[in-house]
Amino acid sequence: MVISPDTGYKLEGMGKGFFLQGGGGGNIFLTEFEMCEIKSYLEGFERHLRILQALSEGSVRTYRDKILEFFTWLEEMRSRESEVRSQKGIADITRQDVERYLEHCFYKGNGNQTRFTKLIALQKFFRYLVYEGVIKEDSTANIPRPKIWKKFVQKFTQQEVLEFFRVINIMSEKGLRDAVIVILAAFAGLRVSEILNLDLTDVIDDGKAIDITIRESKHHSSRVVYLWKVPSLFVRKWLSIRLSHHARGEDPFIISYRKGGKVYGDGKRLTANAVDAIIKRYAERAGIRKAKIHIHMFRATHASDLRSIQGYDIAAIGERLGHKHAETTMRYFPTRGRIHRIYPSLAAYWQPFTNLWIKKDEGEKIEGSKQ
Repeated sequence: MVISPDTGYKLEGMGKGFFLQGGGGGNIFLTEFEMCEIKSYLEGFERHLRILQALSEGSVRTYRDKILEFFTWLEEMRSRESEVRSQKGIADITRQDVERYLEHCFYKGNGNQTRFTKLIALQKFFRYLVYEGVIKEDSTANIPRPKIWKKFVQKFTQQEVLEFFRVINIMSEKGLRDAVIVILAAFAGLRVSEILNLDLTDVIDDGKAIDITIRESKHHSSRVVYLWKVPSLFVRKWLSIRLSHHARGEDPFIISYRKGGKVYGDGKRLTANAVDAIIKRYAERAGIRKAKIHIHMFRATHASDLRSIQGYDIAAIGERLGHKHAETTMRYFPTRGRIHRIYPSLAAYWQPFTNLWIKKDEGEKIEGSKQ
């Protein structure tokens, strides 16, 4: 029996109880009473996060899955200790229960950031239960949060970005698509979710440069990101290819391909996991060696680049990246060291990119790349 088409919770009867299967894959054995409790509270909690707190779907799923993990552990712990389940409901969960869970996570190898996120999820959930009058006191209120050491976001150097483009074959549709993905991340600073959520109508071409409209941002705010002339050539070419697929309007801009290079109908959206696999494959071809390689590093590169562009202060950089707080933007800069040279524009800063791809004597014609 499906509980909710929105949450994806699924119930399967077993004996005198039920298994509740969450989106994160965790299974929890519940009595019939607890099944009704969890169903009601989690669905209401998710609506609360979406509507009143305006959190993204990704954040809602994360909090939901962390809460399910807690109840999974709680069931296992109670089973081992032979507690009488029928006498314990959500209102009976104590601060000691939550602290024991966090201790369990610590010995399981969860780092501070992971335990911090789990505690935040539980605190939000219990505050919601107090708000709804389900419980009188928040059992998590006075539990100290793990210390989080701020980590600076890893990035690619300008030379490494150029090496990526050198190994992308833009003469093929898939290669051009891959180049456009890197362009949107490295030259427009888009998040991977923003890239994959783009529709054709979000790409505005005035014949010279291209504006990218971000509708589904992390913080439910929209923005328009300008892309200068040279990278716009690639985006424009890819747009024409999508139109040749008979894609229109709200069809996805970035799509996946079947084996053999065929398109799924009018186009099926590429997934974030597929993008990471693509980036790692090109990094290997380009001989780029880093402990971790993922597409967000291009966004970090873009943020760092903007510091060298005239007119871009922290506020302007944060606005272009879609950050809600200046502190988030500052994480992209390991130091506030002196900028050795200020460029008038991103186009001037990325002149090596122009030199790599454009034959000046052929009037801005896109060249092929190395294999």
